[in-house]
Amino acid sequence: MNADTPHASSREAFTHRRTRIIGTPDPPGLRIEGDLDRTVLATLTQALAAHPGPGEVSLDLTRLDFIDVGCLRTLVTATLVDGRVLTLHSMPPNARRLLELTGWHDTPHLRLNT
Repeated sequence: MNADTPHASSREAFTHRRTRIIGTPDPPGLRIEGDLDRTVLATLTQALAAHPGPGEVSLDLTRLDFIDVGCLRTLVTATLVDGRVLTLHSMPPNARRLLELTGWHDTPHLRLNT
């Protein structure tokens, strides 16, 4: 398989170039590693869709290196699913700043957890 092609494995792992998105069972959600930019937007959307609402989806962002505004918007709009709460854990300072600059930090059903 080409390294540029998004794919999922049995562990709900989505990989694309310098990005890995891995499903986590407890708490239910995703661990995101690397860069989130326009080249992985479809991969991110697919990974979030694998966790349909309602309920809480936790995102471990400990190893997130970069996020662009398009991918950040995708995370924020994931909270629009009825009954879904999205909790962002260990969001890097640059990503948190982007969230504040856009005003999306006040989005209902979006929680920031350091």
